[in-house]
Amino acid sequence: MQLLIPKQQAGIQGRTNLPKSQLLYTTAGNCFHYEIGCCRGACLGKEEPGQYNIRVLQAIRDHSLENRNLLIIDGGRNVEERSAVKIENGKYRGFGYFSTEYAPDHPEIIMDCITGYSDSRETRNIIIQYLRNHPVEKILVY
Repeated sequence: MQLLIPKQQAGIQGRTNLPKSQLLYTTAGNCFHYEIGCCRGACLGKEEPGQYNIRVLQAIRDHSLENRNLLIIDGGRNVEERSAVKIENGKYRGFGYFSTEYAPDHPEIIMDCITGYSDSRETRNIIIQYLRNHPVEKILVY
């Protein structure tokens, strides 16, 4: 069995952090990430390719919006307000603000506050990067 991850997807670091096994660089011995404890040794054959592939696929799923319906809830413009970003079938559909007093965990009420906007690959990438780098208050799956 071979290790997954073509070069074009190697930017998904998250839980994988195995650039040597992704053929991003070639050196004798282990990769730098193994030295700092972020690699489980796929670069040295210490991690089975099947286990590595499972982790890689999970990381791809975790950092993908594909086919997902989500409301990403985070801080608003003031303390009584929250923001919501709507993702439907993996596509950005818009954002809005709502009062925590009226819609703490009700997706149907929150969706009424969403203003629709056009989806683009760039917008989805911005959202994915934001989710990877900033903890949000909650993500509601609908």
